[in-house]
Parts: sequence; structure tokens; C-alpha cells
Amino acid sequence: MEDKKTNILEKDIERRIKEERYEVVDKEEKKEKINIANIAIVLLFISILFSLLISFL
Repeated sequence: MEDKKTNILEKDIERRIKEERYEVVDKEEKKEKINIANIAIVLLFISILFSLLISFL
């Protein structure tokens, strides 16, 4: 009986550890996507400013 309980607890702990690892990976991927999106927005803004500058000259 004890062995079954400890076996179930060990499996549960292993499952939770795996889930936490996946959550950490998901958070890091989201941060990378946000950083790429921010860089794209800044580059777009800079290109618009340059086009406006050229049109006034």
C-alpha cells in the first residue's frame, strides 16, 4: 500500500516538474516574440520618419 502511494506521489511530482518546465519555455518564447514585435514597430516608425523627412526636402 505504501509503495503504491509513494509511486503515485512520485509520478505526480514528475508531472508537475514537467509542466513547470513547459511554462517557463512558453514564457521565454513569448518574451522573444514581444521583443521581435517591438523591434519591428520601431523600424517601421523610423522608416516613416525618414520618408516624411525626405518628402519635406
